[in-house]
Amino acid sequence: MGQKGVRSHFPCLSYELEICDHVMRFFSNEKVAICRHWVEPPSVRGALISFHHILAEVHLKDVLTHLHNIPWRFQILVSLCVGGSYFAITGYDVLDLRHLGRSLPYATTASA
Repeated sequence: MGQKGVRSHFPCLSYELEICDHVMRFFSNEKVAICRHWVEPPSVRGALISFHHILAEVHLKDVLTHLHNIPWRFQILVSLCVGGSYFAITGYDVLDLRHLGRSLPYATTASA
């Protein structure tokens, strides 16, 4: 069943299918030709529709309220953990490049 068939059978999905059309046009661009081989368009379409329906139940005001209810100590602890894991992962990248004989400065490797 083509997109026109889907639109006629499921008119409630017209907005989602419109978004999917934009994404498919983006993936048909030659600049992102590599991405086309990694992601099949039907899986992208299904993921976008699912993501839209899931996020329809989430409101920014609720998210911000919950974030403000988290104690500042935990926010600092989480920030330190995220920073530490980023440092560890980028450190592995530096060591891998050094092992391959292509040593780069840490700032260059971490920003890539």
